[in-house]
Amino acid sequence: MRDPKKYLNDTTESDIINLYRLDKHGIQYFADRIRNHPDVAKSTKAGLSSETQVLVALRYYATGNSVISLKNTADLKLSHGSVFNAIKNVSSALCSLLREDVAYSFEESEISEIQQGFFEYGGFPCCMGAIDGTMIKIKAPPIREDVYVGRKTDGHYLNVQFVCDVKLRFLDAVIKYPGSVTDKTIWSMCGLNEKLGGFLTSQERCYRGYFIGDSGYNQRAKMMIPLLDPVGKKELSYNKAHKKCRCCVERSIGVYKSRFRCLCKQSGGGIQFDVEIACTIIGACAVLHNYCRVRNIPFEVATDVAADIAADIAVDVAVDIAHPDIDDVSDEDRYNDDVATGYRARQEIIDAYFA
Repeated sequence: MRDPKKYLNDTTESDIINLYRLDKHGIQYFADRIRNHPDVAKSTKAGLSSETQVLVALRYYATGNSVISLKNTADLKLSHGSVFNAIKNVSSALCSLLREDVAYSFEESEISEIQQGFFEYGGFPCCMGAIDGTMIKIKAPPIREDVYVGRKTDGHYLNVQFVCDVKLRFLDAVIKYPGSVTDKTIWSMCGLNEKLGGFLTSQERCYRGYFIGDSGYNQRAKMMIPLLDPVGKKELSYNKAHKKCRCCVERSIGVYKSRFRCLCKQSGGGIQFDVEIACTIIGACAVLHNYCRVRNIPFEVATDVAADIAADIAVDVAVDIAHPDIDDVSDEDRYNDDVATGYRARQEIIDAYFA
């Protein structure tokens, strides 16, 4: 078995980035961070170094290739079982870093920086993050496979929720819901929604802060969505700024899926692991995505991924037309405090910033 450290030394930086999507520093950095994780350490005792396991997992993330085709990654000549365990162990270890690397911070200085970034970029005020869900294809689960069938396309999926900033870094991720679950349902049940509510309650009454999302979400004081039928200059300007800033999350997801091809449904037909492992793979790639954004490791959105995202947006638009932005709010509930406050908050923003 070839020494992975010697392999890294003998290979150019550009080739390493092309093959593994991380630079040499990143490979060693994550190998060191997860070295003592129980799953990684167990395989290390069996003869697979942390560096070897990371290289194998990264090559899988980059390509989505089958386990058997990855046996000669970095000329390591590994067994089928070793490759499988490396992907499983590293994914579990990296996913455990989500709490540190992809966790929304409610520090006021950090929120102010996020809000300033969105305002300078697209002219939308007080935005604490852009949110969206994305479908990631998986193999059909043996149990309750019907709930994983995608709402927008054939096949089995996880619907993963991301929040990002203007720098395309993920600020939060929810990775557990099947493809039949809607974006607004995931948002209503996620911990970030509750934490956001608590943060806003703790602020002065005049404080403004919210996420922005497409019309797959309900309009609320803490969630700004576009107007379906904007009228006049103010409403058109609101929608224009909203769209430009909201596109940050679409671009972020596009870069994420392009860099890590295992997440793209055109690459090998989706993630060919059980649901539990698939969730850790998705989380691991989110951690790596943020590292790449911070280190400014370049990567372009692939054509097929851009087409996927465009198709998702087209479906969302069709749903918006069929179901206006009152969503599923009944006539009885449309004027309750939460709903009415949401519509008033949006109008106040339009009047204050887009006049």
